[in-house]
Amino acid sequence: MRFTKKRLALSILAVVMALPGLSVAVSPFVDVAPGKFYEAPVNWAFSNHITTGKDATHFDPNGAVTRGESVTFLKRYHDNVVKQSVGALGCTTDQVAYHNGSGWVCGSVQSEFQLTPTSRTLVDSGGSVGLYSSAIFGADGLPFIAYYDTTNGNLKFIRCNTDDCRTGFVVSADSTGDVGVAPSAALTKDGRPIVSYHSSSAGSLKVMVCGTPDCFFQAIRTIDNTGNVGRYSSIAVRPDGKPVIAYYDTTRTSLKFAVCNLSDCSSGASIRELDNTGSVGSYPSVAIGKTGNPIISYQDSATGAGQLRVYSCDDPSCSSGTARTIDNGPLTGFFTSIAIGTDGNPVISYWDGSGKDLRIIACADPTCSSSTAHIVDSTGIVGEEASIAIAQSGNPIVSYYDQTNGDLKLYECAVTNCASGMARTLATSGDVGRGTALAVAPGGDVLISYYDTSNADLMVEHLDSELVGVKIG
Repeated sequence: MRFTKKRLALSILAVVMALPGLSVAVSPFVDVAPGKFYEAPVNWAFSNHITTGKDATHFDPNGAVTRGESVTFLKRYHDNVVKQSVGALGCTTDQVAYHNGSGWVCGSVQSEFQLTPTSRTLVDSGGSVGLYSSAIFGADGLPFIAYYDTTNGNLKFIRCNTDDCRTGFVVSADSTGDVGVAPSAALTKDGRPIVSYHSSSAGSLKVMVCGTPDCFFQAIRTIDNTGNVGRYSSIAVRPDGKPVIAYYDTTRTSLKFAVCNLSDCSSGASIRELDNTGSVGSYPSVAIGKTGNPIISYQDSATGAGQLRVYSCDDPSCSSGTARTIDNGPLTGFFTSIAIGTDGNPVISYWDGSGKDLRIIACADPTCSSSTAHIVDSTGIVGEEASIAIAQSGNPIVSYYDQTNGDLKLYECAVTNCASGMARTLATSGDVGRGTALAVAPGGDVLISYYDTSNADLMVEHLDSELVGVKIG
């Protein structure tokens, strides 16, 4: 298409409409007749030294624009308009300058994404499998799901060959007694899956660590066997590569914490009791803050009160820290799940047994010394067995069980603190949605593993993350 100076004027007109208050004088060009659609933009371009015309009195509105002229126009626009208008704003490297109708301001470019369900996969139907599961994505973008085989009392996992788990290889990783309840999976620093889980037979906390990223062979290790420990556990990996595990000590009814001495937990772990005030430590979930210090959400069930607590560690090994109650219930703090938001502050999803609803707490700082709780879904009995993660949008998302309807649901926060958002139902066939585990792929796609109670199967829901818009603000 021939790019005439008229068409250039049309392009400039779009800029003029977004730049109120800029000086405009009448150009000296005799071939720019009053009332022509390009009169105002040509006058603006002349006034701001973007064009000097073909000569002193002619613009030549039907003349073609060369590549050299178009680059010159852009350079003059930058030097004479952009620099003059926004140069003193002091925008940071991650901001852009824009006109908000009143003046020039700095703002961040925010991409808007939409999650679209694309597939539902039956992963394992060999007996009663998948009541407890944990899902992660490997560095290659392929899912890994650890889960409990109720029929055989085994820890199993699937290493998927596709992002929706339509194909993959299933392995029974530990079959020594009744093992594998409530697994929790993470990636080591070099990209190998590692799983913490409970041995019901031995009453111990164990880990399975993969020898390679594709987990073709595995090693099983016992971390703690003092009393009955590890019924609930959660694992994360510090920036230095050492795994940390928060877990419940049933014998002492306390919250315990283990730091593996090596990245594969092959030489034991340093173990400490973090909170023993009454009956505390069930439903723990651990995340590593941006400072490298762990933070743990868990339930205080002393005397049946049911409160939600957090323990913020003062250092990466959690040698000291602060325990605080952030929702005093009653009958709350079940099925806690924690993630670190894009602002560095934790967000926690949990079930409130009193209102029988799904709640999300947004912490106001990295240690959660202050926070705000939001009831995000209260339609029926909803919110059990939830899992939280940060979506590609930068906002939290939560998968959970709708007990009233026997459905799998997803809550998408519209903002980082979850003050607003939307709940939607993903799967409805039969009684589905227990034991959800949510993971976000490096590219933004979402995978949810869950239990199909009607058929006693492990299922996977896959959602694509699509860019649908960009806003500045």
